[in-house]
Parts: sequence; C-alpha cells; structure tokens
Amino acid sequence: MQLPAVVRADPTLHTAGRTVELYVVGARGEADVWTFRFVGSEDARTPMGNVAAGKWVREPRKPRDTSVEIWLAPSLGHLPARARLSSGSDSETLELLLQRSTHP
Repeated sequence: MQLPAVVRADPTLHTAGRTVELYVVGARGEADVWTFRFVGSEDARTPMGNVAAGKWVREPRKPRDTSVEIWLAPSLGHLPARARLSSGSDSETLELLLQRSTHP
C-alpha cells in the first residue's frame, strides 16, 4: 500500500522511467530497498473488465528475488487493480485481481 500512497501524492511520477524506492520486508524476513519503475499506461485486465491503469515493475536483482508487476488505477485512488509477484524463473506466480469496487 506504500506505492499507491506515494504515487497518489506525486502525480508527476506518471512519467515513463520514473522510479520510487521503498524499504520493504520480504516474505522470508529479509529487508531491502525495492525500486519500482513506471513503464507506462496499460489497461489492467480484471474480472470487472479492463481498468485504465499505470503499470509499475520491480525487477529482481539477484536469484530468487521477487519480481513485481502492479497496475495502479487512478480512477480508484491509485489502488491496485492487478498485481503479479513471482520469485525466480521456476517459481509459481501470485496474481491478485480486483473483483469489485465500491470506490465512487
């Protein structure tokens, strides 16, 4: 939830190549600075249909590091409409999809 808050606070971050650095504690208890890069506007495919969003990525920096793709929807206050996380090339992927929204 840190990334949506930062992006909502600074709309100039919606420029290709801009980055946001966040201190994150991972699933294995390790703490590190993650860098998210804005790659551009891209619809997020969800069970609600396509949602206009900005796509952010976090590239892995070492083996078994977490790769992240997240689509933040401005119409939902920059909350995630879709997120995909994976660790390593042979791991399973966790995908989160917006099911419904009560956002005005």
